[in-house]
Amino acid sequence: MDDRATQRLQKMNQASKRGIITIHSSYMSLQDMISERGDEYPSMSHLDSFDCSNKFHEVDKIRDYKKMYRVKTPLRLVPAGPGDRSCHWRPDALCTYKDAIVAGLRFPFHEFIPKLLAYVRISPCQLTPNAWRIIICFMVLCLKNKFPLSVSLFRNIFQFKNSSAVSPGWVYLNHRASTPSIFHPKSIPDNNPKWKIEFMYLVWGGDWGTLFRRSFSRVSDGSPNDIVLTDEEAYAYDELTKELADAQAELVALMKSKDDFIDEYLDSQEYKDLIGKHDELLFPVQFTKGWDGALTAVLEKNPDSFSPSDFPSPRAHTPLEWALAGEDDMDEDDRILDPGHSSPPG
Repeated sequence: MDDRATQRLQKMNQASKRGIITIHSSYMSLQDMISERGDEYPSMSHLDSFDCSNKFHEVDKIRDYKKMYRVKTPLRLVPAGPGDRSCHWRPDALCTYKDAIVAGLRFPFHEFIPKLLAYVRISPCQLTPNAWRIIICFMVLCLKNKFPLSVSLFRNIFQFKNSSAVSPGWVYLNHRASTPSIFHPKSIPDNNPKWKIEFMYLVWGGDWGTLFRRSFSRVSDGSPNDIVLTDEEAYAYDELTKELADAQAELVALMKSKDDFIDEYLDSQEYKDLIGKHDELLFPVQFTKGWDGALTAVLEKNPDSFSPSDFPSPRAHTPLEWALAGEDDMDEDDRILDPGHSSPPG
């Protein structure tokens, strides 16, 4: 790293009161990890991102993002060109997806992020927005609870996975199947497919290659058997999984309480009165008149063929009675009142 890049990193560190990016004795180990060749894709044309040209060009919106998410000097968000692809590496400008920022990605990067991605040998441009969401939430939980923010702890809980052959190049995250979850699966929203074509560039004046890999590679996450936790990390893991278990138990209790409340309300007189007042919404007058009109039309063409009293209007039963009476509870005479079982003769 040249002197100017080093000075800029130091300024970024000073600008962030949290000390987000630091230079320390282990920095060269990060460089060693980045320089190791991963399982790189042989050609960018094989990547799904190669077919995803940028559609997010509005300078005003990008300026709003910079202000809303507090992107401060020397960092800048700048538009990507219409012909740019996220798999095109630029040492001066890092591709950043709009939805990744919405998912929680903030700048400058915490030093944990370059280490994590270097370990699994992927570029940050490969991660889906939900993968960023999981990483950031994990970091928040650890920092809040003063747990060690370590790659081993993260990998013991989550697993990086390559996307399918239909859309190669992207990388997503799952909980490891053999370990308890720390996030409820339903807390992760569905991906918006537009995220792939809505990106911009993050510029800081230095070479992003000093922090991240330059090329798209197939993720190399290793086996969970090679993960060894320290005592502190093992304690953090137990606490993180316990927190979700407690939250799930509380959620189950709340859901049962909600179900009990609904059942009690459906059995109440208040509900019956409500349905009685508004049953025209279920069996409107127009339907009843149509039913009676159909019977009359048949009788005009076929006098004395049947008695209208044999086919009373569904209004003979209230909607509440239909709702509460199961099919097995109806005798044969009841069934002719149900438009789902019978229709006027003729």
